[in-house]
Amino acid sequence: MTLEIKAEEGRERYTAYLDGRPVGSAQWILVRDTVLVPYVRVAPEDHDKGIGSLLMRRIFDDARANDRTVLALCPFARRWTQLHPAYRDIARQPRWGERTAIRALLQAARTRRQLDGFLGSSTLRNDSNLPSRVSAAGVSRGGSA
Repeated sequence: MTLEIKAEEGRERYTAYLDGRPVGSAQWILVRDTVLVPYVRVAPEDHDKGIGSLLMRRIFDDARANDRTVLALCPFARRWTQLHPAYRDIARQPRWGERTAIRALLQAARTRRQLDGFLGSSTLRNDSNLPSRVSAAGVSRGGSA
């Protein structure tokens, strides 16, 4: 049994592959120096194999390597953060006033995923008018967690 975690360039997502078959994914959104984690999903038949944990570990390791913090938003990601004290130094909670902006970013991410599925990933990936991350100066293209 071979488990591999791959970063999907231009999609702000890590995907877990078990013996070459996609079994889970974790979405992330980069905002300034913080990586938001809105969801971590694993196929029901592959639960309890540590796949979600490996996805979270990859997000946190990459964030730490790039001097970023992580804001876990989904229940699984929040609980994982609580259970792994080695990553608490880069985990953070929403600051006062951020919740409204976070909800808007999550809605934008959902819309982008829907468009991605509707138009095809190659169409969106090559469209320079569509943002893939939000930077300190506003919306910009590119980057990775």
